[in-house]
Amino acid sequence: MIQTTIKNIIARKLKPSDAIGHPIYLFREDAIVFYVGQSRQPLTRFMEHLGQTWQADASEVGTLILEQAPHSGTWTYELWTLEDCAQYLEPGLVAGDVDDAETALIRHFHPCFNVRYNLNPTPLPERYQKDDGNPYGAIMERMFGIKPLEENEA
Repeated sequence: MIQTTIKNIIARKLKPSDAIGHPIYLFREDAIVFYVGQSRQPLTRFMEHLGQTWQADASEVGTLILEQAPHSGTWTYELWTLEDCAQYLEPGLVAGDVDDAETALIRHFHPCFNVRYNLNPTPLPERYQKDDGNPYGAIMERMFGIKPLEENEA
């Protein structure tokens, strides 16, 4: 297993050749695992999560990393070999299979953002939850002069 910080990945202190043979990755802050994924190129996949490639916008975990910067730079990015994952395999999952290795880690860690194979995801810690309030409130006020009710008026 390779463990490094988000900051080190962004600074490209890990080379793509270092990640060969590590198809499973996860983002975590201490005991809180945010996301488990798989990729043949986990360092490129990391940048895709941040929306830093032509392929996609930032993912949910990438958006969290960006919103929580610079603090998120201290979070851990782990690269796992299939052998590292073997201890978490449940009956019916096959050792050496990348899909089963990812499934095993999702089932074990219950990441905040994984939906598939995750019957009981860990809630995102409150300190990272955004309070967007009512996204339509400002529009209703601007268009119709309707102001949101205060809590004590409801």
